[in-house]
Amino acid sequence: TVNVKANPKARISLTAGNACLKNNLHVVSPKGSLGTDTNSLKRFEWYFGTSAQPNSLTRTVFKIDTVQFSNSGVYSIRLVIHDRNYCTDTVYDKITINPQPTADPKALDTVLCYSNKGHKARFSARTIAGYQYNWKFGDGKNDTASSPIHTYASPGKFTALSIIQNKFGCIDSNQFNIRVNPDPLA
Repeated sequence: TVNVKANPKARISLTAGNACLKNNLHVVSPKGSLGTDTNSLKRFEWYFGTSAQPNSLTRTVFKIDTVQFSNSGVYSIRLVIHDRNYCTDTVYDKITINPQPTADPKALDTVLCYSNKGHKARFSARTIAGYQYNWKFGDGKNDTASSPIHTYASPGKFTALSIIQNKFGCIDSNQFNIRVNPDPLA
């Protein structure tokens, strides 16, 4: 008598098909019909490519893992499953890792002297087509220019924030400490 066993069926579950490079940490797991039960499987082999950490994993138990990519790009992910009957199945999927914004925001003036009319602080970022800029100056005022000039109406310490989004929806934010000193007394 010959017993013919059904091949296991592999599927991949990803946290996102498109992601941003900064802080990218992706959960990957085997998913779907893996035979009669996951206990019948002997080994899971993940291959993520050379830009990923880790770039491959071999597991002997059904497990959810994480992977992180070091460069933007489109990556193929491969999962090979082996059951206890030496049958295998392979499945592929792709993940796109989008680049972070590269506008390089700066606060050009971080220490200012207040005058009766306030003092203007200059901020800058490279103007790049498709980018959205949002500057929050720490005094309740905002601006959406790439390189705004802002007048602080009173002396004090302020935390300015730049939030820049590229065409992929990836966001980069930076904080700047601004100090506006009162006029000296004569």
